[in-house]
Amino acid sequence: MDSTITIHLQSTFNAILTGKFYNFTKRSLWRYMAASVLFAFAKPDFFGTFFTTFLYFFCGVIGVAFIAMYLSSKYMANKNLFDADVEFTNEQITIRHRNKDLIETKDWLWIKALKSSKDGFLLEVNQWPPFFIHFSKKALTEEQIEFFENREVL
Repeated sequence: MDSTITIHLQSTFNAILTGKFYNFTKRSLWRYMAASVLFAFAKPDFFGTFFTTFLYFFCGVIGVAFIAMYLSSKYMANKNLFDADVEFTNEQITIRHRNKDLIETKDWLWIKALKSSKDGFLLEVNQWPPFFIHFSKKALTEEQIEFFENREVL
């Protein structure tokens, strides 16, 4: 099956926030939980008991992290960093930027992970800093959904 899928992608608030939330849960959530346990061991009576100290500290840290993710997503969406038509084939990915005169060609090694959920697809790009491409299944045809669901990342 040699098909070509073209999707218009923009860095919108929802797409950026979804990527940040995924990256946070994948990389940082467990670290904050471990730090909260360590803090609760060190100062168990800070909020009364070990459990309440852990819970309050963990919720406080997560709350601050969510506020930071929300504000940075708003800021990045206002800058509109990414606006392109992305063409996916079995061999390569072609990115035709709309906001600058640039065409990039990548192979599938550029995609580190492809996650499918009931709402859409999340592509983790193999670069630093982490970059995620999220698009909704609602905007895709059945053929496009099948292409991404059957796609294995190398």
